[in-house]
Amino acid sequence: MAGLFYFIEGHCGIEQWRALGLESRLAGGPTICECTAEIGPAGKVGTIFHKYAGNGLPRPLDWTPAAGGAYYVGLHRHGRPGPAELFNGTRITAGARVKLRDGDWWLVPCVRACRERDPQRGDGLPRMYGADGTERVPDEYHELVERAERVRAALLDENGPGVPEAEALALVGGVLGVCYRVGTAELLALGLLDKANVELIAAEAVDLIEWFKAALPPAAAQRADDLGLSWAAVQQLRAGLEA
Repeated sequence: MAGLFYFIEGHCGIEQWRALGLESRLAGGPTICECTAEIGPAGKVGTIFHKYAGNGLPRPLDWTPAAGGAYYVGLHRHGRPGPAELFNGTRITAGARVKLRDGDWWLVPCVRACRERDPQRGDGLPRMYGADGTERVPDEYHELVERAERVRAALLDENGPGVPEAEALALVGGVLGVCYRVGTAELLALGLLDKANVELIAAEAVDLIEWFKAALPPAAAQRADDLGLSWAAVQQLRAGLEA
């Protein structure tokens, strides 16, 4: 399996790699090599960061620009990594598995749990112990939690404009990045996302089914529990009760 490759234009080192927020993408740190115009994106010359163990670099590499062209994500068209190769070892305690466009199932942690009906309901993010010995979510997930809350509020606002596409994609990249060495750029380069699975990942990440159930009358919420309804079905049930 060839894995993922990253290209930065010009002569670069590990500092530039870290500055782009890519440090977690390649386990154990990257191998760094010069990139000629023959293999670089659109004939560009620069630096490639990778973990490929073969001799030289595999060819051809297909490149997708990321972060406005600040770097490129590269894939060998005959060695595309899947969830098993990209798994970073993180275990989650609450969430779901969602099938993406590659046909594989990917772990989606719950980031913003609804505690309206069950105060003990927890999210699936990893925990650490602070200096005072109390358990907490690590700082690196705070931005993700804040984004999940914005998306949750937008999804539940029936009179609002909805969730901007860029915000939804950023949430999906962050959520899948909990368990895998990916962000939005890698997911797009791999062709894993479509409108349906982005909506489903967002719904699972913000515990949308439970938020919809919490807005139902108790008897209807219990019925939804008993039937194991999907979030879309719960939304339809809620709409029918309000009609």
